[in-house]
Amino acid sequence: MGSERREEERKLFDFLFRGSDTCDCASGRCKRTFELARQLLGSYWSRRLFDRASGNVQLLRGLGALACGIALSFTMGNLLDGGFGKWLLVFAAFAAGAFCGWIVTLALSRWQVRDWKIPAAAVAALLLLYVMAKSVGTMAATIPAILLAVFASWATMRGGKLTGSGGSMIEQLLGYRRYVGHIPAGQLDQMATGDAQTFYRTLLFADSMGLLRRCVAQMTPAPLPKCSWLHVSEKERTPQQFAALLHKLAQKMEDA
Repeated sequence: MGSERREEERKLFDFLFRGSDTCDCASGRCKRTFELARQLLGSYWSRRLFDRASGNVQLLRGLGALACGIALSFTMGNLLDGGFGKWLLVFAAFAAGAFCGWIVTLALSRWQVRDWKIPAAAVAALLLLYVMAKSVGTMAATIPAILLAVFASWATMRGGKLTGSGGSMIEQLLGYRRYVGHIPAGQLDQMATGDAQTFYRTLLFADSMGLLRRCVAQMTPAPLPKCSWLHVSEKERTPQQFAALLHKLAQKMEDA
C-alpha cells in the first residue's frame, strides 16, 4: 500500500485486503471498512478543513430545528381548543416542526453536492411552516424561526469556518469539479483509448461530484479497455455502461 500513506489509511487497507489482493464490495468486511473509513477520514478532514473556534455545526443546526419546532407548536396551540388532545397535537407539531427545521438546515450543504431531494423537501417544509402560520396568524413567531433555520443552512453549508489551508483545498476541489464538468467528449474519448486508467479514475471523481452521467453522455459508445482495479465479468462495456455499473457499485457502498 506504500509508506507514503497516513497510518489511518494503512490500517484501513490492511483490514480490507487482509488475506487477499481483492475485496468483495458486498461483503461484511467491506461494509465494516467503509463505516470505519467514514469515522476516521471524516474526523481527519474536519480537523484539517475547519477552524476549531468556528463553533459547533450541529448545535447551530439544532437551534434552527428547535426554533421551527417551537414555532409550529405555537401555531398549532393557537389553532386548537383546550383539552388533553390539544397538548398531544402540540407535541406532535413540535416534533414535525423540528424535523422540518432540520431539513431546512441541511438544504444548502446537500445542494452543493447536487443532492436535490433534501433541498426539495426543505422548500416543502418552508411552505408548510409559512402556510400554517399565515392561516392562523402566527407569522411573528414563525418568520424568525424560518430565518434562523435558513441562516443555519447558509452558515453550515460547507461545514463551518474554513482554515486557510482548508479554503485552499476547497477551491482546488471546486476548480477540479469545474474542469471535470466541462471536459469535451472528444477529449474523454481520447483519454479512454490512450490512458484508460486515468479515465477510470476521472470517472470516480465525477461520480462523487454528481457529474458522471454528464461526462459520459456524449462519448462514443465504443468498448473500453479493461479496468485494472475493478474486477467484474470479462464482458466489454461502453463508457455509458461502465458509468452505470460504477454508479451502482458506489450506491451499494454508500448504503452499506
